[in-house]
Amino acid sequence: MERPAGYSVGIDPSVGGAELRPQQPGDTKVRGQTGALLALIVAVTSVSTASGPEPYEPTQFFPVFDGVESATASESVNLAYHGGSVQVLPSVYLVFWGWFGVDPAGEAPYLIRFLEGIGGSTWASTLTQYGEDARGNIENPAGQLAGIWWDDALPIDGGLMVLPENVQGEVQRAVDHFGHRADANYIVAVPTLRNDPHFAIPGGFCAYHSRMTDTSFRKVAFTYLPYIPDAPAGACGANFVNPGVQGLLDGVSIVVGHEYAETITDPRRGSGWLDDWGQEIGDKCVWIQEGPGAAYNTEFTTGTFAVQTLWSNVAGGCGDPE
Repeated sequence: MERPAGYSVGIDPSVGGAELRPQQPGDTKVRGQTGALLALIVAVTSVSTASGPEPYEPTQFFPVFDGVESATASESVNLAYHGGSVQVLPSVYLVFWGWFGVDPAGEAPYLIRFLEGIGGSTWASTLTQYGEDARGNIENPAGQLAGIWWDDALPIDGGLMVLPENVQGEVQRAVDHFGHRADANYIVAVPTLRNDPHFAIPGGFCAYHSRMTDTSFRKVAFTYLPYIPDAPAGACGANFVNPGVQGLLDGVSIVVGHEYAETITDPRRGSGWLDDWGQEIGDKCVWIQEGPGAAYNTEFTTGTFAVQTLWSNVAGGCGDPE
C-alpha cells in the first residue's frame, strides 16, 4: 500500500510493530489487507501551534474490505494488557460536523439509534472482561450516548474534503462544547462527499480512532467517521450482513461498533489490550462473513443492527455473546 499523504509510519516493537513493505509470498490475508499491515501503527501528522492542540498519538485504521474474508494469523492468541488506561466508564459524544441537514442515505438517525442502544447491550458485554490496574474492569452501563451536536461550521473553510488536521480542530471544538471526560469517545461524523481522500479506496480506510492532547493538556480519545454510505459497494460494509435495502447501512454500525470497542479497550494505541501481532479487540474479528465469528444482526433496545463480533479472551475466539 502506498503510504497516504499526511500520514507517517511509526514502529513500536513493544506491540509487535512492522515496517510497511510490499506483500511477500506467504503473507496472510488479515482484516481485508495484507499481513504486512497486520501490526502497522500509523501516526497522523497534524498542524500544531503553541496555543493549539497537540498532534495525534498513534492511530488505528479500520481497513477497507477487499472482498477476501479475514483469516487472522493470530486467531489463537488472546489479547494481553499493556499497562495503560482503558475507558472503565465509557461514554460517547457524537458530532455531526457541517451536515446542514443533508443526509441522502439516512445515516444520522441510524447512527443515533445504534449509539443510544449500545450501552448495556449483550454485544457490548464482551468488553467487561477487560480492564486496567488502577480502576478495575470496564463497565457496560446503559445510556452511554452522552450528547449530540449538530455543528454546522464548514469543514476546512468550505473545502471539499476533511483532512486529519481539520478533524483535530473539530475534536477540540467538541471538547469545548461538551466538556472533557477522560473516558469519552468524541466521534466526529462528516457529511456526504466531505471525506478524507483515503476513505474507501484500495489500501485506504473506512474510519480510524486515535487520541490527542487538547489545549488544556488533557488526553482526548476520538473517532473520525467518514460518511460510510459514500463508499463503493461493499468497501466499508454495505450489505455485509443483510441483502438489499435492509443492508445498505450495515457498514455504519459495523464500523462504528468496531471503533467504539477499540477506543474503550485501547484508547492510547498500544497501551491497552492487544495481541502479540498488534491487533485490537475488533481487528481480530473484522470482515468475517461466514462461519464462527461471523458478523451478524444484534438486537438493542433501539432496534436491530449489523455488527461484527469482538475477540473474547474468555472464549478464546471471536465471541458471539448472544
